[in-house]
This record gives sequence, structure tokens and C-alpha cells, in this order.
Amino acid sequence: MNALVGVLLLSSAAVVEPAGPRTPIAHEGSVTILAGVRTVPQGAFAAGVTDRAKVPFGFDAQFGYQWDDHLAVALDATYGRDRYDLAGFTRLTVDAVTVGFLLLGTTRLARTFSLYGGLGGVHNVTAFKSTGAQEAYSEGSTEAGLLCIGARWALGRRFGVQLEDRYTLAYADSGGQGVVNVGGNLAALGFWISIPPEQAFENH
Repeated sequence: MNALVGVLLLSSAAVVEPAGPRTPIAHEGSVTILAGVRTVPQGAFAAGVTDRAKVPFGFDAQFGYQWDDHLAVALDATYGRDRYDLAGFTRLTVDAVTVGFLLLGTTRLARTFSLYGGLGGVHNVTAFKSTGAQEAYSEGSTEAGLLCIGARWALGRRFGVQLEDRYTLAYADSGGQGVVNVGGNLAALGFWISIPPEQAFENH
């Protein structure tokens, strides 16, 4: 009997992860905030552009759950702004918001470093505002898809930094200026915090 108790105690001790910085593990939740620079190729629409914002920017928020050691899911929300000066002294401001679901494959290369990649389906809502020679406002919405890759570094047991590059495929009719790419590439840097399983699913 004493031998059995000893084996059980040793087994329990073996699964206790040592203290110190680490990236999220199975059954933990996480919150991530990112900000970065967007690159938005415009194709035929670019022919009418005389100038554009020097540094189009974007923000992203992710609410994730690490399902197991190699799979994570996340709710994702992104905001991006771009500005175009068009022929005829008209300025077009584009504000794009996407909300969707991500499926991510993850790999921990070390306790404090992990890589991930994934894809998602998102719903895009875009506001177009024209000022100058032509004053107008319109909104458009479309379904879109995205691909992303990224890396996480742990600075503490529950927080760290995150680097991500993503491309969103989304187009919308600007209501007078033609079809505009409202997705594009976002290279972003930010931080994450993890949520212990007992807090992520407190009632289960």
C-alpha cells in the first residue's frame, strides 16, 4: 500500500511544470493585443491614386484558447485605416473592421518560445469617406479569409510579446471610386497574457 502511494505521489510530481516564464499550454486562454503597419496592394484601383498615407496602420485583438499542445482557436477583431488622394482633388479615407474565427497550429520550440500558423474566416465591414471635390460616405460589407504566421516569447509565467504577419483577402465597393482592397498585409507586434484553465472555464 505504501509503495502504491509513493508511485502516485511521484507521478503527480512529474506532471507539475516548473515555475518560470513559459508560453501558453493546453487548456489555457489568452488575450493578445497587436499593432502594426499595413501593406495594401490595390491593382487597377491604384491607377487613379495620386498619393496615399505614408504608413497605413492596423490594430488587432485576439481572444484565444489553447485546445491542446498543437491546436488553438481564437476570436479575432482587426481595425485598419488607409487614405488615398485621387485625381480631381478628392481624398478617400477607408476604415475597415474585420471580426472572425481563427484556427491555429502551434509548436513550442522551448518553454519560452513558440511558433504558430493558421487561417480564418472573417466578416469585413468598411466605411468609405470622400472629402474635397467630391463629398460622400458609404459602407460595404463582405466575407473574407486570412492567413497568418507568428511567434510568441514568454517574459513571465503569464505574459510575453508576440510578432505576427497576416494577409487578409477582402474587397469592397467604395460606392463611386471603384472596388478597393480593404484587407492586405499586416505586420504587427504586441503583447499577450494567458489565463489559467480554472479562470478560463471557471464554471466547468
